[in-house]
Amino acid sequence: MLNNSVDKSTLKYLGEDYQYKLVKEFMEDKDCFKELAPIIDQNMFTGQYLRTYVGTMLEYFRANGDVPSYSSMSIELRQKAHTQTDIEICDGVIKKIRNTPSDGSKQTRELATKFFKQQNIIKAANEMLKLAGNGDLENYDKCEELLKNALNTGNHKDYEESRLFDGMNETLSDDFRVVIPTGIGLIDETLNGGIGKGELGCIVGPSGYGKALGVNELVLTDKGFVRMGDIKITDKVIGDDGLPHNVTGIYPQGKRQLYRVTFSDNSSVLCDIEHLWDVCIRFGDDNPYRTMSLGEILESNLSVKDFKIPFSKPVVFAEKETPFNPYTFGIAINLQDIRSDSFSEHETDLYLYNSIEKRTELLNGLMDLSGMCDEDGNCSYVTKWRNNAEFVKLLVNSLGGYAFISKTNEGQYEVAIRIFDKSIKVFKFREYNVRYDNDVCRYIDSITKDVVEDAQCISIDSPNHLYLTNDFIVTHNTTVTTSMAFSAASAKTAQNDYKGFKVMQIVFEDRIKQIQRKHFSKITQVEACNLSKKEYADHVKELLSNYKDKELIQENLVIIRLKSGEKTVEFIRDIVNEHINKGFRPDLLIIDYFECIKLTGSSAMTKWEKESNTMRKIEAMANEFNIAVWVPVQGNRDSINAELVTMDKAGGAIGKIQISHIIMSITRSLEDISENIATISILKNRAGQSGRVIDGVMFNNGTCTISTENCTDYDSGIAFNKHNDEKKKDLLKEVYNSTKS
Repeated sequence: MLNNSVDKSTLKYLGEDYQYKLVKEFMEDKDCFKELAPIIDQNMFTGQYLRTYVGTMLEYFRANGDVPSYSSMSIELRQKAHTQTDIEICDGVIKKIRNTPSDGSKQTRELATKFFKQQNIIKAANEMLKLAGNGDLENYDKCEELLKNALNTGNHKDYEESRLFDGMNETLSDDFRVVIPTGIGLIDETLNGGIGKGELGCIVGPSGYGKALGVNELVLTDKGFVRMGDIKITDKVIGDDGLPHNVTGIYPQGKRQLYRVTFSDNSSVLCDIEHLWDVCIRFGDDNPYRTMSLGEILESNLSVKDFKIPFSKPVVFAEKETPFNPYTFGIAINLQDIRSDSFSEHETDLYLYNSIEKRTELLNGLMDLSGMCDEDGNCSYVTKWRNNAEFVKLLVNSLGGYAFISKTNEGQYEVAIRIFDKSIKVFKFREYNVRYDNDVCRYIDSITKDVVEDAQCISIDSPNHLYLTNDFIVTHNTTVTTSMAFSAASAKTAQNDYKGFKVMQIVFEDRIKQIQRKHFSKITQVEACNLSKKEYADHVKELLSNYKDKELIQENLVIIRLKSGEKTVEFIRDIVNEHINKGFRPDLLIIDYFECIKLTGSSAMTKWEKESNTMRKIEAMANEFNIAVWVPVQGNRDSINAELVTMDKAGGAIGKIQISHIIMSITRSLEDISENIATISILKNRAGQSGRVIDGVMFNNGTCTISTENCTDYDSGIAFNKHNDEKKKDLLKEVYNSTKS
């Protein structure tokens, strides 16, 4: 029995030993933790470090859908630590939890369940007192809801029931379907006002825009390095798997502020702030790689030097005939220490961009004559020519290895070499105990603002979209949603008492400042890239300060940024619920975009099944909270150059978008982008007509402006007038008619 004579607001009254025993149960009995996770409150634990431990467990579980191991907890806690003392204390907490004896009884779990449920009831009671104290009768329904939810803590009912004539007046009222407008004329007309509360809408569009490199940066193709600005659709770009992949899209980005990212081996690349990198924390044995933008890396609490990037696999080039045996060519360069650039570029490229076997022979020729290996198995190459050192570095990188150039006291150049693939021999005829283990890494050394110049991004058909740029560096390849968010937050209708709708805009890849700039562009009609320019800045500030709905937007719009690939639908649901409890109840939720959500499901599920499962969770959340939800979904490869994006061009499982109440697609060719137009199609609409195709929609990324005032509408049969293109006209009409039928 719980002792009512003591303070039971925290777990303190049960003692420190019990708290450690409970956390041990959480760690070693996954079912126990998963069962209690929805009702656990870290603040109920006593002691700063134990609270941090439990809080970190909850964060990990919501992000990954699983209970962390002790080693995972060690990594997560170390990332949060500020001092060496913090690290030592965290290690001590983990050790103490591990060593705490477990009796394996149900008493620990039952006592915890009772305690956390009790606290939820207390919280609900306090909130009810607060509501009742205000004297508003309308709050009594809220009190009932709070008490009901508290009493049902830990109990789940996966269905609802009703009789036919229950709530008949509500069902037949004008407000039965509360709609949130998109702000796009003909789209809202087609959707009978917009998207309804409790409905899920999907926006399908081609992927691959943004994440740009400077046009003068080199990208590795199957024929060697090519300037980013010279890449063509017919090219094959080398992925991080070492294999050639088709270029599926090329997207000029105009002038961008570029940053020089320099790595520990002195290699570097120019990219914009939105460019994506696969990185992990340098320190620790089992830190997973994750995708982060350059902006995220700069904004993290870690030093840029704490991030490392992966090495590529040995690059596979087609085998070509060479005038000399590659081994002999390597010997020839070394024999009299001839500069590698003494040969023509064609001659050296013939050997450098050849098969793995021939490049290995070339390395053998270089190393057998001028290479060394110390007693620890560390290899190096020495030459008096800088060009030779760079040549060897490039060769080693192409074989998936590490190379670092330094200058000796004698004025020569030494290349430290590490090959990771044991099938690639460093020496051919010299016997050394060469070291092949991967204990070196390529980490970020510095990030500095560099030039403003033209930039471009590409998409390739590799599974992870990673490709190789100069020095064999592995790199990656939201106007609609921002426009929708802004329009909803400022929409004054009878259904919302002319006060606009509450909007929660969740983004993954864009930074909050970038989203704010897009909204500012929407207000001022000054393109985002010009907002901070001297000639515009004062005018922009004046326009923003005088904006008539400034206070309304400030109150109605919440922007939240999450880390891509780390957060589940459950985590997003918790955020929504947290804001509701604080008094901000969203009418509209925008999740930009689906592919950034961490998929969940059983281990037996395929990726496609997990995608559908995840979208169903989003639909369930829309229904649970009675909010409208828009989720952009990336298109597949066929969507990039499609004349019209249809349902079959959604990426991944088509089943995931079929769950939606509304499916809208956006098609933009390179010509369309240059003309600031797009084609928008309503592919599915449960609230009304499907199949509407609207061509020539004004679509200005710079100002987040989308308008259907002067476009071709195949629903009303307006003559095709935007383009004099009979082929496209026929295609649009065909899609419209087939979708209607």
